[in-house]
Amino acid sequence: MSDAVIWLTSFEMKSNDRPIDWHLSRPRIDFIHEMKYGRAPIDPADAPDYAFFAGKGIPAKQRNNLPDLSIITGGIFFVSGAFRNLLLGFELGRSQFFEVPLYEADQKTLRPGRWFMLNIAETKNTLVPEACEGLEEKATKGYFSVPIQPNPPVVALRPEAASGVELWYEERLTTRFFLSDQLKTAIKSEKMKIRAFPLQKAIILD
Repeated sequence: MSDAVIWLTSFEMKSNDRPIDWHLSRPRIDFIHEMKYGRAPIDPADAPDYAFFAGKGIPAKQRNNLPDLSIITGGIFFVSGAFRNLLLGFELGRSQFFEVPLYEADQKTLRPGRWFMLNIAETKNTLVPEACEGLEEKATKGYFSVPIQPNPPVVALRPEAASGVELWYEERLTTRFFLSDQLKTAIKSEKMKIRAFPLQKAIILD
């Protein structure tokens, strides 16, 4: 096996959800689909105008201590200015950030700081299904998901996965994104706040 190190994460879980909604002048379902499943750049003009706390009863402690990476309404990735700056030091390819001012629930009182929606628009096609364990084939043959199970799956990739962009999805595997070892190390060393960020090494085949 290769000496390269690649990580995947099951970050997309309910514990990372935050009660933040957003305003958009076009149909929301279209934007959600593009962000979650499009795996392609989106015209910035089609992104939301702003974000806001979805409810007036959210404690100040929670509002004042948002993670640097979380999930908001629609399954959208929401990142702080600090997390965006960290990511910009790596090869991201076509992935995008859409800045969205964050307001209180009244949608009038602006919160401090800069906040962004993250669109991971890059994919690689390096999954080796026959060398994987614990994946579930979807109705579309050749595409896989990770079912709920007590043990993590074994995810095998071809060597070229270690080249190119450092944050991506595999074309044939849903609900897991991948990152380079260098990016993983930077997230840890810079002490980015993420509520749950379980990481697992992929197997890189020779």
